[in-house]
Amino acid sequence: MDFPYRDEVLYTEEVNYGAPIPLPELYDDYGLLIKWLDVPEIMPAHDIVILVDETDAILNIQGKNIDDIKIYDFNGHRLASPQKGINIIRMSDGTSRKVLIK
Repeated sequence: MDFPYRDEVLYTEEVNYGAPIPLPELYDDYGLLIKWLDVPEIMPAHDIVILVDETDAILNIQGKNIDDIKIYDFNGHRLASPQKGINIIRMSDGTSRKVLIK
């Protein structure tokens, strides 16, 4: 079972058929907790690839105070929380990231 992220495999786990699937707690380059999409509870009889949802954990920043994060819409207007569409997440260290929420 592979856990790909941005054209690379973040994590690989061998799981026996019928066993529960463990999900690793991994963070991306910005300290955002990675959320896995459509994970079955029990390992099926074939290999699986589990994809990443990059929109769910915008405000779950590892080791950062939530007050240090600013969220903007695509037009540059500051938001109180993420909204549907493109959100720009700006960290206190000056880095930023575009996140699409469907």
